[in-house]
Amino acid sequence: MNETTELDGFEAFNIPVKKLSKDLLKGLRQKGGGVTDNEARFLVDLYYSMQKQRIHVSNQVSALQRDEKKTGVDAEPHEAIKWILAQAKALESEVAKTLAAYTMVHPMAWFFDQTMGIGPILAAGLLAHIDIRKAPTAGHIINFAGLNPKQKWIGKEGAKKLWAETKTPSRGYVEALSLAAQEIGVNPTNLIRAASTGKDGAERDFTDAGCIAALAKKPFNGALKTLFWKIGESFVKVANKENGFYGHLYAKRKVEEWNRNFSGAYAEIAKEKLATVKIGKDTDAYAWYSGQVDPAAARAKYKLGEPMVLSDIVSAFGVPMLPPAHIHSRAKRYAVKMFISHLQECWWRQEMKSEPPAPYVFAHAGEAHAHYIPPPQKPE
Repeated sequence: MNETTELDGFEAFNIPVKKLSKDLLKGLRQKGGGVTDNEARFLVDLYYSMQKQRIHVSNQVSALQRDEKKTGVDAEPHEAIKWILAQAKALESEVAKTLAAYTMVHPMAWFFDQTMGIGPILAAGLLAHIDIRKAPTAGHIINFAGLNPKQKWIGKEGAKKLWAETKTPSRGYVEALSLAAQEIGVNPTNLIRAASTGKDGAERDFTDAGCIAALAKKPFNGALKTLFWKIGESFVKVANKENGFYGHLYAKRKVEEWNRNFSGAYAEIAKEKLATVKIGKDTDAYAWYSGQVDPAAARAKYKLGEPMVLSDIVSAFGVPMLPPAHIHSRAKRYAVKMFISHLQECWWRQEMKSEPPAPYVFAHAGEAHAHYIPPPQKPE
């Protein structure tokens, strides 16, 4: 290949992206092929960053092409942008191949192979972010991923305020931290350890500054939380597929959520949402939360499969309910937590060669979901 030192016109755009060799890919696919968990975490983040940028470039190309058709004038060198898009796609593909190789040699590869909706990128992210040896129950993963609704990330200013309210002259550091932990929904032991450990990992004395810093720290893995959001959306897309197990769970749960919503079971949750979250009064969500929607009219539209247009269902006889987006999120979250339960159970059994302490069950907030649903995935 001839090296090009200057971009003279567009001739240099024929330079292809250097792809992974077959030998390198073969080596990656062998046990211990070379991609570490840290590298996989980096590559997953890189992949989604590249994907976002590639979509942005693609939209730019489409916009330029539309302008060209309207005006008949090629106002910008969009061929250059198209070349950048082609290179971005090629690089994205190579990162995906690397992550697929990482997933392929993992002992849990069989689990993801049998899970519709989870591709090699999502699988690699889960395998790289989760240390199953630190997660004897699904609850540990749920907390680590920030899917526990009791967890609060209050930031630096919130931490200062909470510490001022919690740490009194008559209350010691450990007691104050334990009380603060309850307020933000985190494990007191972990919070106390964070407040008494320096950046170098050495133990240190408690200080107000150290306690505030520990309270301000994000109590979950943000990247993992994003991955589970993507997984939830992926399950929604396979809800109508024959083997889309978690998509089916989502669809079934959504029906149950709507029936509860129409019956007024979520009225208090709707009121609390309205009281704690700033919602524009001119939005559809506000109308649902504030009790402007007639449940009978909304149920009728729902049963007919028709859109619940706000103007057709508002009434003076409405009750506080959750809007469609909130119902969607609740149903999706249920399917994701069931997936986490199955992942933890199978992975613990695979890694630890023993049964997990207890399978995760959905017996929260008085809901009757304590029945056990076994994982559909079977070890090969």
